[in-house]
Amino acid sequence: MSRFFSLLAIFTVVVFNVSAQQVADTDIQTDLPRLTTAADLFNSTDRPIEEWSGFDPARYKDMSFYKNDGITHLRGRIIDYTPDSDVKTVSIHTIDDISGIRKNEVGEINPDGTFAIDIPLTYPQFDFFKLGNIYKNLFLIPGDTLSVITTMNSVKKGSYSKSFYFGFEGDMDDAVAVNLLADSISDHFDVRGLYNKMRIKRDDSMNVRTYEASEKLAPILDTVVAELPALLGDLPVSGFAKDILSISAIGDVAETIEDLIMDFRLANSDKTIPDSLAPGGMRIVRAEKLDATKFLAPLKEYFSVLYDNPLLICKGRTLPNRWKFNGLFRSEYVLKDMEIISLNTRNLDEVGVGNCFAAQFSRPAMTMSGLKDPTRHISTTLDIHAARVTALLKSCDYPIINKALMSSYTRYVKQLALIENELESNETIGIDPSAHGGVLDRIIAPYRGNVLFLDFWNMGCAPCRAGMIRQKPMLEEYVGKPFKALYISPLGEQARAEEWMRKEEIKGEHVFVSSDDWNRLQALFNFSAIPFGTIIDKNGNVTRVSCRMPEQKDLLDKMLK
Repeated sequence: MSRFFSLLAIFTVVVFNVSAQQVADTDIQTDLPRLTTAADLFNSTDRPIEEWSGFDPARYKDMSFYKNDGITHLRGRIIDYTPDSDVKTVSIHTIDDISGIRKNEVGEINPDGTFAIDIPLTYPQFDFFKLGNIYKNLFLIPGDTLSVITTMNSVKKGSYSKSFYFGFEGDMDDAVAVNLLADSISDHFDVRGLYNKMRIKRDDSMNVRTYEASEKLAPILDTVVAELPALLGDLPVSGFAKDILSISAIGDVAETIEDLIMDFRLANSDKTIPDSLAPGGMRIVRAEKLDATKFLAPLKEYFSVLYDNPLLICKGRTLPNRWKFNGLFRSEYVLKDMEIISLNTRNLDEVGVGNCFAAQFSRPAMTMSGLKDPTRHISTTLDIHAARVTALLKSCDYPIINKALMSSYTRYVKQLALIENELESNETIGIDPSAHGGVLDRIIAPYRGNVLFLDFWNMGCAPCRAGMIRQKPMLEEYVGKPFKALYISPLGEQARAEEWMRKEEIKGEHVFVSSDDWNRLQALFNFSAIPFGTIIDKNGNVTRVSCRMPEQKDLLDKMLK
């Protein structure tokens, strides 16, 4: 029983609740509903302790946690909300890392402070939730309902803090348990923010120190894997919840490993430098390549947990993203008579990770990224894409990944056929300008009769600013034609944005929207990354999304005839 109470002490370090002093400091009412805490989980008498002897990635080889048609119900209430509040929406960003499909869901806050969002979700994951200035990673499970509760004081207060009144109410299910305990698990092992503690300066000693960092990570992973069974064994939660809590801590170490690899690659990439004796006055300095065998050697015991572990995609978007850009998993094709017959996995075998899940996930994921925009390709690339997809299908043991790859390829072929036959494809986009409160209709209404290029940006995005400068000659060319470029940015940055645009002489129409309307636009066009461009025809129909100028000049010229 003493171990039970020591566990309770660990898991109540991080809970979303407020003390009496904190209530006084924030001037909120003192009769707030009591939030669910980790103590409620431990004191529950109707939750049996499920036998669990530790995390085993082999349990998820079939990816049974992946649900093609899953829906998560997110409910919430803001206790002291009033209809005249300047916060009127909540939003949540999800991603299916298998298919690469991102979703932005937005919910309108009712006059009584309640909100509800039904979120399409293919597998359990930590997702980015935003309410006013509150930003949280919420763990969501397809088929479950998660109910959150907060106050307007918390919303106005600002960024993440464990002293905010933000938490959960309702039944103590797996989603609530994981949300309550995940941070505590990571804090217990001191792995949250591990990369910031181990980050290596990009200097001459970086190479040696990168290998040393791997040696330091090995004992940390030793501790995490060894202690998890004792730490989680007596928790009155399901075995699946214990596995998710395990990958929450293991994933922090795995992300750090991938971040170190990424830093090494960026710091040691090929460089072109001036050289008066070289052809063209420039020469290439070849990069030093990371010795993956040496770097991963201290971690070899845990390769199955780090790389052959499908459940790690539930950890969140950072780790799958790093896998995609890890050169170890990059596609190398074996050619015969210009036909791709197989994939070269020699490097994987030499290092010892083999044709693991991370490799089988990363190769199709990168290929699907290249299939998103057929306008970048000409028809002669179709054969090579077909051969590449065929080779990938042969090398992947996961039907779910293969299905996603085939769906992406089929969509690419259909879009390419439309473009080659000069067919209008706006019917395949299916974006209704009157949706989400008609925010798009309100923006484009003054410009009816013009072809529009909408450019979503903000001042913190350097590629956005560079793109706007690059578009200037094109805007000059379209002067006098029925064309308008609308640069759309969050309202809070208006002063800085206007000053910069005056300095750079950025023409076009500058539209500033509220945080709520920005959320609605993200949900409407389903974008999270910027810059993001959209083309709208003279009748207000969305013709193309996720595009840039001047790459779309041919299309715009045709629309302006």
